[in-house]
Amino acid sequence: MKSPSKPGRSLATLAVLDIAMASILVGVVVVVAVLVDGPLLVAPSYQQAFKGLCCLIGATSGGLYVHAFALIGDISRDQADPQPGKHAWIWQGLVPVAFYSALSIASLVFFSTSAASFESLLQEIGVEFMNAAVFLSIATFAIIYIMIVLHLDALRRGILRRVAKKGSGQVLASRRWRIPAITRRGIGQFQAVAMLFAISGTVITYGVTVLTLPQKCFTDFHGFSTPAYHLAAIQAGARANAALDALVGDNRSLLETIEHALWLMTTTQSQGGFPLEALLDGSEFYSDRGVGCLLHPGEFSIQGGTPLIAGVYLSMYQLDPNPVYLQVAAAAARALMAVQDEGNGGFYYDGRLHPDGKGYQPHPRNPIHSAVFDDNTMQSALAFLLDMYSVTGNVTYRDAAVRGLDYAFQLEKPGGGWPQRSNYGPDEYQSYITLNDDCMRDIVNLMFKAHDILGDARYMQAAERAGQFLLRVQGNGHGLNVKQSGAWAQQYKDDQPAWARRFEPPAMCSIDTAHAIDVLVDLYLRTGNDTYLAPIPAAVEWLTDSNTTIVDAWGVTSIPGDFIWARLYELGSNRLIVGNRNNQGNGVVYYHDYIPSRDYGYSWAGNYGINGTLDRYDYLVHVCGNNITQYIAWRDAPPSVPSLFSDAMQASSTRHSSGFWLDSEGKIDDEQFSWNAMRIITYLNAIA
Repeated sequence: MKSPSKPGRSLATLAVLDIAMASILVGVVVVVAVLVDGPLLVAPSYQQAFKGLCCLIGATSGGLYVHAFALIGDISRDQADPQPGKHAWIWQGLVPVAFYSALSIASLVFFSTSAASFESLLQEIGVEFMNAAVFLSIATFAIIYIMIVLHLDALRRGILRRVAKKGSGQVLASRRWRIPAITRRGIGQFQAVAMLFAISGTVITYGVTVLTLPQKCFTDFHGFSTPAYHLAAIQAGARANAALDALVGDNRSLLETIEHALWLMTTTQSQGGFPLEALLDGSEFYSDRGVGCLLHPGEFSIQGGTPLIAGVYLSMYQLDPNPVYLQVAAAAARALMAVQDEGNGGFYYDGRLHPDGKGYQPHPRNPIHSAVFDDNTMQSALAFLLDMYSVTGNVTYRDAAVRGLDYAFQLEKPGGGWPQRSNYGPDEYQSYITLNDDCMRDIVNLMFKAHDILGDARYMQAAERAGQFLLRVQGNGHGLNVKQSGAWAQQYKDDQPAWARRFEPPAMCSIDTAHAIDVLVDLYLRTGNDTYLAPIPAAVEWLTDSNTTIVDAWGVTSIPGDFIWARLYELGSNRLIVGNRNNQGNGVVYYHDYIPSRDYGYSWAGNYGINGTLDRYDYLVHVCGNNITQYIAWRDAPPSVPSLFSDAMQASSTRHSSGFWLDSEGKIDDEQFSWNAMRIITYLNAIA
């Protein structure tokens, strides 16, 4: 018989086997990540399974370590009691292996099906998935370490002998492996090795996750793109609209201004999409997520940005049918379709493309595949695709728009209305019916456009259901304040005003009341159903009440002493509300006084265009006597050419010396570009 092998040798053999198996797992993940930075991981289910696998590498390896130490302990005990029980190898060998295998498989299934919801929760409380994954790995290793210590201590004390009288050494005895009885010193060494494995496993897990999952934010120099076409070719040759070539003087100058501005703006186009903002030197491109998380090359904003800017090129193409303008708009449309969710047809705040042009599915910041109605995101993308179809007749654009519209039908609440975002829990504010930030008005306008272009009555019916919702919830929650019975809130749960974010309590909202009036008036104009006009007088009474309007003592508007509105009014009392956004953790939910410093990225007081809403309604009722034809003729009458010329010249004069239109912070800005460019295009359309 061969002499027993040394314990260090057997321990080393087991350690090598464990490390080899863990390395294989790590290698599989790395190889998959390197080979499929697009193709395989584009599928949502694979992405979640991949995240789960990254988090489980350390845990699975830890399971192997635990089992290895258990075997070592069993073998050492068998040396002292060499007559193993008949079935001990089952309980001491196969059962632990089966347990850890089942645990790993169950965990992987859990992550593949639930990681999206888990990450959504983490995002809402401000915790990155990566940090949570590391925390879970460390916690897992801590538990494994405790199990190892307890197991070895139990062996030393002989507790396990009462569970299984004989060990599983028989399995390895057939290969003539022997390990002398384990000592206290050996236990200490094993504990040290276990701790080393736990730490190294955590580092490996974190490293693999960081190196293989897509980065959410860009940290390098972005840079401008090459212009999409040659400006000289446009301005030197004959234009498609011959009337433009005949322009002289200021008119010629305005034409060349808009041509140069559009040519220059293509340098901000990245793989078809546009940013919300960019620095003048091109170093940083932004979406609404701001300076803390810059856009990658190939990443673009859909919350503004791409649909808004690309729409200007489509308008320019209608003025001067030069293919270069349509090519820019078409590139934006292709970018939008590439990032349109393959599963539901929705759009997220931002889109991102791989270098080969394939869209990230989903966006790295949108693991739950949420479609976003907030801030005119999905609405503007679908409206732009509808416009592209209307101008070009290309059914690809139509089909993409219809996919998104079909999903909007799925998201519509019973009785009308839509959530702010999809795929959130029923008790999360994103699932509440939302008027805030023009959410409902923009969706209704999208339904109007879809009905006009596609001729499908379903879209008009959806708009009318939204109107019925507005009729149903008007004034809900007003308590004893009768005048508040004419107002609307920002969001609703079960037809009652509801909390959104911590600084957005249930309250009546001046902006959304005005926009509800706009929706109801538009529904009346399209249907002739005066039911939609019935609730408006009460809304007007609330908006114009002396307890609702406030005097601008802070310079919110350019006219000192002007009447403005608070954004929110407390239910019942009608006192203005200013939410505590600066520090939501202090427990102060809102104040009853307004100080401009409390705006902090959120508007709490202003005129909000409410006077325009009131004036339009007044004209419909008191001038037109509710005559739809007369009102539409007044509404759609074009401004005079002199006023359009004045607007166009003012827009031209505000352009920066760089050729870009900048915002008040000196950044290239999508809204400034769109607003000023369209003022010039509108004027040129009137004269050419």
